[in-house]
Amino acid sequence: ESLGLAANDITVSSCPSIVKCLASKPELRSLDIKENELGDRGALLLSTILQSKGKLETLDLYQNEIGRAGALGIVKSVSGCKSLTRLDLNANYIPTWCIDEIIDVMKKAFPEKTVLSEFDENDEDMEDEDNQEPQELQAYTQSFVDELASSFANL
Repeated sequence: ESLGLAANDITVSSCPSIVKCLASKPELRSLDIKENELGDRGALLLSTILQSKGKLETLDLYQNEIGRAGALGIVKSVSGCKSLTRLDLNANYIPTWCIDEIIDVMKKAFPEKTVLSEFDENDEDMEDEDNQEPQELQAYTQSFVDELASSFANL
């Protein structure tokens, strides 16, 4: 199963609906959300469901205005997806010093293969509009996770 949502002007406000949709796709192998406007918040919301996508092979988040918090959230959530062959976080707003941290996490999770794309178009000088303290982003993500869990409990 694959889902292509590239270049659809997707913002953080659409992410809860997308995450709920992804929750019903246990066989998801490819997710293409490149060239949207997820930002850190959207990436963190997306990361809440990626942990359960064990068959995921490709995740394309190229050019999504994702900063440090969102990128780390994504990387940590997919580190358990052993089927992953490609993660593209290029052309986002990730600081150079954070890229080394991302590479280290991915090398530990996937020591036998190169999964992460290059960061040659990354624009560390740009800032995500969601540029908040990590605690605020974590609280935002947790409130969404709680809402998502209660909506599934009511099914």
